[in-house]
Amino acid sequence: MNPSHLILLIVGLFVGVLCTLLTLNIVGAGKRYPVAVMTVLDANLDRLREDLLAERCDASRSMARLTRLQATSREIEPAFASLEAQSASFRELRLGFIRELDAAGANPAADCVTLNTQATAISQSCEACHVEYR
Repeated sequence: MNPSHLILLIVGLFVGVLCTLLTLNIVGAGKRYPVAVMTVLDANLDRLREDLLAERCDASRSMARLTRLQATSREIEPAFASLEAQSASFRELRLGFIRELDAAGANPAADCVTLNTQATAISQSCEACHVEYR
């Protein structure tokens, strides 16, 4: 075998592997956004639960947590656009989740009993969707 053929074979293999890796990365990128949105929602809900456990239930703190949850919840629709378009049930569950957040945000908890009630309602709304679509 001619040395130039060997070099061309090695370069061709390298380019092929590189193109395959780039393609796999591009295909996988579409799955990152929905996972990221759910991760951020989960993290913010965890902070709300931590506040409950530590009995840090003042209105300003709970409102700050709820505001972050509300802002992130608005990303569910674009993150799951194909599912949103195909399923009226998903859309209703998403809107129910947003309604729970809006209701909690309209009356920020000033005590742990109220915050626990709100956090439970929000968590149940999350779980209802996850049971059907996870």
